[in-house]
Amino acid sequence: MLKKIFREHRLFILYCIIGLNGIVVEMVTFLVVLDILQQDKLVANVASMITSVSHNFLLNYHFNFHSKGNFWLRYVTYYAVSLVGLAISSTVLVIGVDLLHLEVVPVKLFSIVIVTVTQFNLNRLITFRKLSPHHT
Repeated sequence: MLKKIFREHRLFILYCIIGLNGIVVEMVTFLVVLDILQQDKLVANVASMITSVSHNFLLNYHFNFHSKGNFWLRYVTYYAVSLVGLAISSTVLVIGVDLLHLEVVPVKLFSIVIVTVTQFNLNRLITFRKLSPHHT
């Protein structure tokens, strides 16, 4: 039964495993910029996003979607999808922290869940789709 679940949802499971690793990269970067460099939460959010996007793209490109060719086109597309995630994440942070007065770290973690599902679907359908031969 577990083999069947893994086989049917392999891309999403590996995407989440890579994403969990990326969360560590993102949260460490976020906290360093926020607490050690004493920057605003949105500056920390952008810095952590840029770092984790590059990290996650490289792992997904090579190990999950086994992409061949079009590296820079896929990276730019992946980055564009990530900007959608950044907008969602920043909106959640502003609503959660500034309007609802919640703690920043739990709000950030909650935003990561929403962004993960959104970005997986966009990346599966757009970034890592099979390209026609004239795009290679």
